Amino acid sequence: LDDMPPPPRSTFWLLHDYLSEQVHRSTNVTLWLQQYRSRALDVYFRVATECGDTPFYVTVMPLLAWVGVEQYGALPIDFVQRMALLLFAAALISCTLKDVMRLPRPPAPPVWRPKQEHDGGLPSGHTLSVTALVLFTLDYCWPALHVTASASTRTAVLCAAAAWVLSVALSRLYVGVHSVPDIVVGFVLGVGLYGVFAGDAGLGEHVLHAFGSPSALD
Repeated sequence: LDDMPPPPRSTFWLLHDYLSEQVHRSTNVTLWLQQYRSRALDVYFRVATECGDTPFYVTVMPLLAWVGVEQYGALPIDFVQRMALLLFAAALISCTLKDVMRLPRPPAPPVWRPKQEHDGGLPSGHTLSVTALVLFTLDYCWPALHVTASASTRTAVLCAAAAWVLSVALSRLYVGVHSVPDIVVGFVLGVGLYGVFAGDAGLGEHVLHAFGSPSALD
């Protein structure tokens, strides 16, 4: 019995070990980014990381409902409801994968980390949420922008949206709480989640319709 080879590891653990190795390898990327630390960048990226967190969205969503986006062709509450569902789904996916995978965060030290995080690393929930929400908002507003806004204005909107997503994603590297694989997986999941929710036949429409809220399915 002592001469028998150990049983093969499951696919899950092989994937876990591979991703753990990639997290440690990408520590050099985080250290490279942090070598350019300055007071201004510290402030910028710490603000950016807070603007990608759930409390920020929970604060902004009621403001959107109060201010209104009726010029974009739908009830403000209708838009905010879909955003809330999307944010809930992003948080659910992120927290579930963190608890299941339990992958490490970048080692600190040598990485500078002003705020400790005690859950798993992969995926980056900030990157997942901001990617899905920005794509969803652009998809919602783009028909009106295409009619009422100039080409230069539309380009500026796209650049601002891309800058927001990039700033939130890079902020998670800069403050040392995520690695490159965490960011990449978060982005891919965010795009996928947007795809599930997008359009009049998306998941958000069906959920709202089931609960009797205004829906394009009606």
